Amino acid sequence: LRFVALEIASHYFSEVRQAPTEQMLDREELLDVVQAEHPGDYCIAGAVDQKIGSAVFMRGDLSTLVAPLTDFKATPSGSEPVFDRFRIVDGGQTIQFGEDYEAAFDAILYDHDEKYRRRVNKERRTKDKAWGACLRRLRLARGLARTDFEPLSEKTIARLEQGQNQPHAKTLRVIAKRLHVDPNEIPSY
Repeated sequence: LRFVALEIASHYFSEVRQAPTEQMLDREELLDVVQAEHPGDYCIAGAVDQKIGSAVFMRGDLSTLVAPLTDFKATPSGSEPVFDRFRIVDGGQTIQFGEDYEAAFDAILYDHDEKYRRRVNKERRTKDKAWGACLRRLRLARGLARTDFEPLSEKTIARLEQGQNQPHAKTLRVIAKRLHVDPNEIPSY
């Protein structure tokens, strides 16, 4: 099945390559991408058309993503994109526009693909072991809103979940009581 996807990707992109600047991963890198857990997180091919001001990226799951070239701005160090020198490097994880300008493909995905952004944010929240992240997971598991912790305000709960504040003893007791846990159990969620 992975080889079929590889052949489809090779054929599909050769059919749509009409833009002045195009790039495709080599077969070995393509095979690595289609075997990845989330192949759509990698760029396997792309084309830049400066006339229409867009870059089209084919992802490892064969979906496409279009990004306006205006998204690729000069870096603080002064590196400017050179769109006619487009390359895909790092096995599809990085886009280059010239020697000095790179963009992480996951950042491009984050800006332009809502499903990707939701999945990545969910994974981050799940893996985050900070006290605030644990509080948030526990609150959601209990089906509670941030407004369900009277006399604490919604903003107080939000700040705690975002790690902006640490709870005082009295605040911790209110939260733990409402969540029906011992205060020391919150970090285990």
